[in-house]
Amino acid sequence: MQSLSKKQLLDSLQFYEGIYHQKTLDRLERIVRGKEKYCTRNRAIKDYTKNNQAVLRASLENKVYGGTEQLNQVKVSKNHISLLWELYYLGSQPRSVLPLHLQNLLKHPLDLTTHWPYERDHDIVFGEKAHDLRTSLRYLWKESKKKSDLIEEAINNFQSQKWLLQKHPGNVKHTNYQDDFLDNETVDYNPDTSNEHSNTLLSFLKESVQQERQQLIFPVHEELNEDIRNNTIKDVMRHYLFLKNHPNIFQLFAAGAYYATPIVNIPMTILGHDVGIKRMRNIFYRKVALMRSTLIEEMPPLCDPLHDELQSIIADENLDKKTRQLYKKVACKSGTYTADGKLGSSSFALSSLMLDL
Repeated sequence: MQSLSKKQLLDSLQFYEGIYHQKTLDRLERIVRGKEKYCTRNRAIKDYTKNNQAVLRASLENKVYGGTEQLNQVKVSKNHISLLWELYYLGSQPRSVLPLHLQNLLKHPLDLTTHWPYERDHDIVFGEKAHDLRTSLRYLWKESKKKSDLIEEAINNFQSQKWLLQKHPGNVKHTNYQDDFLDNETVDYNPDTSNEHSNTLLSFLKESVQQERQQLIFPVHEELNEDIRNNTIKDVMRHYLFLKNHPNIFQLFAAGAYYATPIVNIPMTILGHDVGIKRMRNIFYRKVALMRSTLIEEMPPLCDPLHDELQSIIADENLDKKTRQLYKKVACKSGTYTADGKLGSSSFALSSLMLDL
């Protein structure tokens, strides 16, 4: 497919005057001319692409125009809805307008990963409240709509811990530390209690682990102070709880995350030990990545200026029925909601765009 020049893109906008509202066309024109930035987020990178105009050109060619051969055969389709959604929910929302907990989730992933809340299978099976799954966090999150009060209480009481440094000495994983922590090699010590030498080794490990744990196990990243870190994680939990308590609007199940909890569940081996440090580390990485993609890329909140623009477009009396339905479908695509930016006490609310549909 031949790429369209800037002039071709500007000229072709006239074909869509009957499909998009004039405010949307004006926004597209400003982006094509380079007067307004078009931001996109990628799961593989933390920052936005630098070539905003190229991203817009690719979106316009593939999602709207369908290539140069179909410029005169424009039809309202899922591609139009997809472009509008990306324009308002992703492209026109820079990082600076995101709620503070989402900004921190983008800027400090390693710090949050090494302090992320978790629950061990070992504690559920062998702990003080063993065999009572109803008291576990995973059960509360699975029944989040019925147990919202208990989850809120758990969120309010949360204090971040360096999870890799909180392991029980008898269940420690000894690690060969290298400069690059991604290449750490882990050896599990599973001593045979009937072997005297094993007991001696276990005693030695128990005595030395408190002093060596931080150097041997994992370098902990501390870019945030404790209060900001705690409030960030709490707001991420509240954010996810809000989405989970509205399953008919926010299709978390379709995204593969409906039954997933925002906390990490650390599995154990058949011998009752925590899994190896490499696997555990990857579980934490995947969990934080899931929260980032769900809350920022797939079901992001809508900032006030863009929310007001969409609201004014749908309320425009001169708008024809087909165009109004198009914008309503955009509002329903991932669910529309707003969030305030006060860290530590963020609140989330369904948009009036959803309530009026």
